[in-house]
Amino acid sequence: MDHKFELSTAKATQDAEGSFSILAIGIDNLAALEELFGEGIGDDIASEVEGRLRRFVPHIAEIRETAYRRFLIGLPGFSEAAVEELFNLLKSAVASEAVSTGYGPMAISVSAGCAMASPGGLLPRSHEMNTAALHALHMAAASGAGAYHVARDDGALLAWRQMLMETSRAAFGHGTAENLTLAYQPVVRAIGGNAISFHECLVRIRRPDGGLLPAAAFMPAIEQLGLAMLIDRQVLLMAMETLVRHPTARLSVNIFPQTMQDRQWISLFEGAAANDPTLPERLILEVTETVAMLDPARTQGFMDQIRRLGTGFAIDDFGSGHTSLAKLRDFRFDILKIDGSFVRDVDSNPDNQFIMETLSSIAERFDMMT
Repeated sequence: MDHKFELSTAKATQDAEGSFSILAIGIDNLAALEELFGEGIGDDIASEVEGRLRRFVPHIAEIRETAYRRFLIGLPGFSEAAVEELFNLLKSAVASEAVSTGYGPMAISVSAGCAMASPGGLLPRSHEMNTAALHALHMAAASGAGAYHVARDDGALLAWRQMLMETSRAAFGHGTAENLTLAYQPVVRAIGGNAISFHECLVRIRRPDGGLLPAAAFMPAIEQLGLAMLIDRQVLLMAMETLVRHPTARLSVNIFPQTMQDRQWISLFEGAAANDPTLPERLILEVTETVAMLDPARTQGFMDQIRRLGTGFAIDDFGSGHTSLAKLRDFRFDILKIDGSFVRDVDSNPDNQFIMETLSSIAERFDMMT
């Protein structure tokens, strides 16, 4: 143990006698390194990180590794200042020198989240403490490498967990998606007598009272619960059924990035096309600019596979991401949907007018509907 740390935090720990903290530590760039070199490198790095942590964690603390190679450190009697000081020490120790691996030296860094409880506090149970600390780690990691976040509003965390459970039950309460439904938003031409070009399918959850829960209220939970592909499969089935019932309709559906690699979604799509080859020709798949650029090669491969059956593609929220003109040319989207931030106040905002004119001319050059 580092005696400088012990001396500098002695008073802080005394002041926090009777409290308990959980420090959750995650390796910032581990996932990226595993993607490049394989999971074996993760074992080497996690083992070295754990060794460095143990050299500096106080003897009164408990440390254990969790799933996804994260570490939970239990700290009895530590004040908030002492916990943060300990993390800064651990962060320096981990980053002090490169980790030797079979693929050469690797530089690493860590982020951390902290949950604290005093006697009678809101997080008396170890499970709740661990959950709060890991949630704080997630918040820290979103801020960048080497970040630190303290779970201060435990009530908000518990409410978030409750919302996750309620969303899961509402969407797939009996193992089926019987509570999912679609709302249809018409996309209307600006010229030509307000003719409807197509309808965008917007997924909704039907509430017990008959009302509809909008996507913004449950989509963050759907993604965190890993239900995105299940939602996309059900939306595809409902959209295809609508196209069968309405032979002149044309629909668009949004897809999550995971769906581009979902063999079951693709099988459902190809099965519907085999039953009625006209259905794919009346369907548009919408991909946000950010999703398209997460993995351009994957996006291009998915589009090429689906496009062979006649389905069109729209790029959504264009202008909010970092798509190069070369990539936009290569993707060959059929429809370009400009991000709403550039459309608002376009009648009075000269900057937005210029951006709209520029994006519209780009779309026209690549033969895309705007």
